[in-house]
Amino acid sequence: MDKEKKVVVVLGCNIHWAPYYYRYETLLQKEELDFDLIIWNRENIQEECHATHIYEYKERDKSCSNDPKKIVKFFGFSTYVKSVIKKNKYTKIVFLLFIEIHRCFKQIIS
Repeated sequence: MDKEKKVVVVLGCNIHWAPYYYRYETLLQKEELDFDLIIWNRENIQEECHATHIYEYKERDKSCSNDPKKIVKFFGFSTYVKSVIKKNKYTKIVFLLFIEIHRCFKQIIS
């Protein structure tokens, strides 16, 4: 990975629930930027992508459920994202879901 630019894409679900992910992957590849992916692997499946490293939060969850305990799972995911970002010192972060943007951004800046 280019030492000047460390890029990470954060996706709060499995890739098949976010087909727009591939647009970002294609753009990053066109720019010849290596990138990592932080993903909430809710279904515990093997993901296919071109990320240099895939960091997986493996807490099973149904994406469309109304489970009130989901907020605890989101907190766990955002804590995981924060720890991976701090450990790897990324210079560019691409969040692909609004709820993760809000939750993670609040934790990252604190």
